[in-house]
Amino acid sequence: MLLGVMGNPIEHSRSPEIHRAFARQVNLDVDYQKILVPPNKFNTTALSFLDSGSKGFNVTLPHKGDAFLFVHEHSEEALQSKAVNTVVKLNSGKLKGYNTDGPGLLADLEKNKSWKIEGKKILVIGAGGAVRGVLVSLVNARPESVSLFNRTHKKAEQIVQDFGLEKLSAVRAENLEDTYDIVISGSSAGLLESEISLPSKIIGPNTLCYDMIYAKNMTAFQRWCLAQKCQAADDGLGMLIEQAALAFTLWTGYEVSTEAVIVNMRDVINL
Repeated sequence: MLLGVMGNPIEHSRSPEIHRAFARQVNLDVDYQKILVPPNKFNTTALSFLDSGSKGFNVTLPHKGDAFLFVHEHSEEALQSKAVNTVVKLNSGKLKGYNTDGPGLLADLEKNKSWKIEGKKILVIGAGGAVRGVLVSLVNARPESVSLFNRTHKKAEQIVQDFGLEKLSAVRAENLEDTYDIVISGSSAGLLESEISLPSKIIGPNTLCYDMIYAKNMTAFQRWCLAQKCQAADDGLGMLIEQAALAFTLWTGYEVSTEAVIVNMRDVINL
């Protein structure tokens, strides 16, 4: 089965290793490729890959919006976020776009970490594509509230307006509540502690913190949260693998186990 991931840059992608691990679990022969998309060439690159016999592909930055426009049909998460990270070629020949980031995040939080979302006060930091991709899933998990904070408040307000979700609101820095149950960062990978201008009062001793990115060492956001004496500060490696597992199931019909893959990928990253 020919699969792949498209983006620019793409060399850093761990997706081939992850999907090869899933394929071994179910004894499936998968050829999963990294595909560099030249500037302004997403559609022609995607069509060429599909014409060569591919069942579908993943999409990473900066092409999730291009993929949204490229497909014929959309999942609910893709429609709301206007971003697609998984393209599936249906039996009809039509292409359906999914966004597995939100369900992947929930799977990591609730299944892997046993963090309860229902009834919790959640703060999400950032207003980019990564955040847009997870908001529907977070709200559907029935939290008490989801507050969205961004240094440019208008961007957060625009997202709230676009989504129109009852429990989602944009919050200014001066209106951040004393303590949140869960704080999730979907902000840029280059964030430094000196750039974190959040009030320390948002973190209490029972606050659970999560950075949607991952790295060999702790991210700046994780370090900042631990300095505020939070209960836990985890990164997004589990989310990456859970969203990949959902994509693998969409293409193949096989459900796969993620636990060992998360452990193995953590070891690879730490080398």
